[in-house]
Amino acid sequence: MKILLGVLSLGFALVISSTWVLEEQVTDSVFDPENIWLVAKDSLVINDLGVNSSPVNLVDVKKDILLKSLKTGQGPSETSSTFYKRITKFSNGDLLLWDAGLNRITKYENDLTYIVDISGSAFNKRLYQAAVINDSTLMTIDNTEDFLKVWRLKNDRINTEDLLWSLKYSDYESLEPLANFILLQTLYYDNYEGVLYIAFEFSSIILAIDEDGVNFINDKPDLIPLPKNKEQQMGLPAMGKHPEGSRDVSVDGKYVYLLFSGDTISRFEQMKYTFNFEVLIDKVKHTNRLLLFNRITGVFIKEMKLPILAKNFKINNNEAYLLNSLEEAPKILKYRIDDY
Repeated sequence: MKILLGVLSLGFALVISSTWVLEEQVTDSVFDPENIWLVAKDSLVINDLGVNSSPVNLVDVKKDILLKSLKTGQGPSETSSTFYKRITKFSNGDLLLWDAGLNRITKYENDLTYIVDISGSAFNKRLYQAAVINDSTLMTIDNTEDFLKVWRLKNDRINTEDLLWSLKYSDYESLEPLANFILLQTLYYDNYEGVLYIAFEFSSIILAIDEDGVNFINDKPDLIPLPKNKEQQMGLPAMGKHPEGSRDVSVDGKYVYLLFSGDTISRFEQMKYTFNFEVLIDKVKHTNRLLLFNRITGVFIKEMKLPILAKNFKINNNEAYLLNSLEEAPKILKYRIDDY
């Protein structure tokens, strides 16, 4: 199936035409997928909320079969059933899984074979995020003024004396709303060649960091700030009161890709779904806007339109994996992208 998308002018962002060729489809191996991560060619790890007993699954995209699962529990290699999870990668393909429910950072091989839990004296606070920057550097986020910390990872441990640098809310005016710790749970990230790229569910900001500090912060082209914490009220912005932001981020040797909404949900739309609000929430999570940035400088380059609405995605070497859960059965579609 080929889908040719025309060239449109969207404000000052040029929407580029491209050809999307559908190659594979995953339907039998997913039930209520929330996030996907590409861990090898045609191999996805899926956080599937529809499988309470095994919410983290490795799926073969070509065969549409389940290869391996992580069970729920508190023991080694086990995960929480519902809380959000994030995955970043080491250079040899090993995975770092952040499990918010267990407040645990675990290292796996890319076939989900358990290696070790990351430990150390730096774990003296409740964390909200953790990710690999490079093979010897780890980022954590907690609810303190210097909320983002970068550590030297030694022998699968991060200790207080191994702190490399930290970032305060006050260091950048655009990040000050992150004093609302609820927002710390709404980040997406991906790492590539020693740089970690962070996107925000309620903003157009992209933040890139490495082991030495901040590489860039960019909020173009949509210029949507993080929602301000008015009167010290902690929580997510009310639907329709603040624009929707990023849905996921992915990076390869070409670009940083941002799956992005930018919409503000109207009162009419909310009333339309009064008696089926869960459907509206799922709809809000999906978008077909894909923004492309220079991965070194963070400069916005162009916008593309996806062939389907997606709430999560990964792109690598002209291959895109798009997660859609709007229809009766959720699906993951793999496309080859030409002419972009």
